[in-house]
Amino acid sequence: MALLEVDGMSVTFKGLRGSIEVLRDVSFVVEPGEVVALVGESGSGKSVTSLAIMGLLGKAGALSSGVIRFEDTDLASLPPATRRDIRGRDLAMIFQEPGTCLNPVYRVGFQIAEALVEHGLCDGAEAERRAISLMERVGIPAASERFRDYPHQFSGGMKQRIMIAMALACNPRLLIADEPTTALDVTIQAQILNLILDLQRERSMATLLITHDMGVVAQMADRVVVMYAGEVVETATAQQLFTAPAHPYTRLLLRSIPTARVKQDALPLIDGTTPPATDFPQGCRFHPRCPLATRECAETKPDLTSVATCQAARCLRLDLPAEALEEAMAI
Repeated sequence: MALLEVDGMSVTFKGLRGSIEVLRDVSFVVEPGEVVALVGESGSGKSVTSLAIMGLLGKAGALSSGVIRFEDTDLASLPPATRRDIRGRDLAMIFQEPGTCLNPVYRVGFQIAEALVEHGLCDGAEAERRAISLMERVGIPAASERFRDYPHQFSGGMKQRIMIAMALACNPRLLIADEPTTALDVTIQAQILNLILDLQRERSMATLLITHDMGVVAQMADRVVVMYAGEVVETATAQQLFTAPAHPYTRLLLRSIPTARVKQDALPLIDGTTPPATDFPQGCRFHPRCPLATRECAETKPDLTSVATCQAARCLRLDLPAEALEEAMAI
């Protein structure tokens, strides 16, 4: 049984011109203990997907269709109080910007211990002991002294470690990590990613990793979900994605990764930009940027079609031979 199943999820937000659909027919699963990477350019819908799963869309956002199942429970149908009990205890999230997520007027130790107390796992004294232990586990030096420090007294990398400790306080079964290394330097990025991976293996915890960095995907993911313009355009195992990508968008994403093996005068780019939710194209949403697009692509919405075991893609031109794809997509 899948730990998390997102099935046909569509999300709308209220705007000045009425409701805007920002996600359409998003479907994927996360199995117990595995790492699933959710990838795509900025604006593809990755973070909105995570917020929908956590029930944090706010008053303007709503699930317009589909279901989000955690084990056998339909999360969207739960009363707010019940969903709050699950959030933080069974489902936890590391957000992009730790500096804006930590409350500046509370000591960091209190913010870690608060989750334990609120979910009734222990009292104040025991919560403090566990919080210090968590700070030590995520690599905070002199944790017992720094327990009473405020967020502004920590560096960006240390703030992210505090956020990881907060997320793991209640030993969740699913961790959502939304761009957990944003704004950190390369050395600290590697430390944070290795820490998350070590903790995931140590606790047999399922992880939904949201990123645009394909190097991170190669290092950490078991399976990959590729998003573009609010839709899932490809799902595959990590090995399939890197050795035999099916969707043109996935292929172009992989080609845009610089390599030390080939001398390049300029980095390969994908023409155009991700369209805003107010102006998604008709037909295939990638067709204005796709070198393989035909008139049919501009008129017909493709379904997510199986191309191999554990791999599917949303494209009308999956039957083209590999040679034709390479010739048409040559950069």
